[in-house]
Formats: sequence, structure tokens, C-alpha cells
Amino acid sequence: HIISAHNGLEAIEIAATNPMPDLILLDVMMPGIDGYEVCRRLKQNTKTCDIPVVYITAQIEAENIIKGFESGAIDYISKPFKIPELKARVKTQLAIKQANDQNDALIEKIEEINKKLTDSIAYAEKIQNASFPKIEYLNKVRPGYFGLLKPRDIVSGDCYWVCKVKNKLVVVAVDGTGHGVP
Repeated sequence: HIISAHNGLEAIEIAATNPMPDLILLDVMMPGIDGYEVCRRLKQNTKTCDIPVVYITAQIEAENIIKGFESGAIDYISKPFKIPELKARVKTQLAIKQANDQNDALIEKIEEINKKLTDSIAYAEKIQNASFPKIEYLNKVRPGYFGLLKPRDIVSGDCYWVCKVKNKLVVVAVDGTGHGVP
């Protein structure tokens, strides 16, 4: 599906609409602002900055090509161009864009899973801390005590329990197998 713009400002406006383009083919010489400025503005906008831009232009001097890449383009094709070469470059850039989009989606999914897991572990930490004897009780039954629990991760499999039974103080220290939530 191809959408065309008649000038630079229109191109910027179209690029920011949904659905956003997967690739922009851009000439340097155009009405209004030039292609370099269009590309710079696209790259400065957080909504359009990831859209790949390929220049197709008759401006083939080295300084123009360098300026094109410095403005944010990923490729620079000189006119006159050969259709098979253009198709091959567009196909390659679209494949790269698709791979990047898939990576972004996977990263987002991993971050979501990681947040759920971290939230679950943080809740397990609250449960573990709540299960320990209260400081007031320990001060009452055994003044001068100390307890040390330093999980390798957020929580551990270790726990302790204290209870006064008649004239005896029962202290239970449990070393659970493994580390962490499991």
C-alpha cells in the first residue's frame, strides 16, 4: 500500500497518522522544506523516529550523501535508479523493520512477564516478613536476642519461629532447600 505526499510538511503529517508507514522513500529536493529537514523532524518525533527513511535523489555528491545519513536515513539511492535494485533495497529494509517490530513486541511481552513475576516475588517477601515473630514478643521472651535473615534474592526458603511453652523457650530455625520463591 503506497501513500504519497506532495511536499515535506504533508509527508511529516502523513507519517504520524495511523496506520504509520513501515518505510519512507524520500527525495531531497521537494516543495517547501527539503528532504533532509523532513527526515530530521521525523527522527525528532518519538512517534515517527523508528520509521526507516530511504532517500531516492539526484543529489549524489559525497557531502549530500553524508548529510542524508546524518539526518537519520538508513539508505541513499541515487537517480536514475534501477527498479530491481530499488525493490531489493526496499524488501531488505522492510524485512529489517519487521524483525525490529517483532523484537519490540517480544521485549514488551518479556517486560510484562518480568513485572508479574517481580510483583509476585515482592508479595512473597511481604508474606515471609509477616510470618516472622514480632519484635515486641521477642523482646519480651528473650531480651538481647538478634535474628539475621539475608536472602540471596528477594525472599528465601528460610524461616524461624519462637514460642514460650511453660518455662521453656522453643526456637525453630528452618533452612528450606534451594533459594528464592521455589
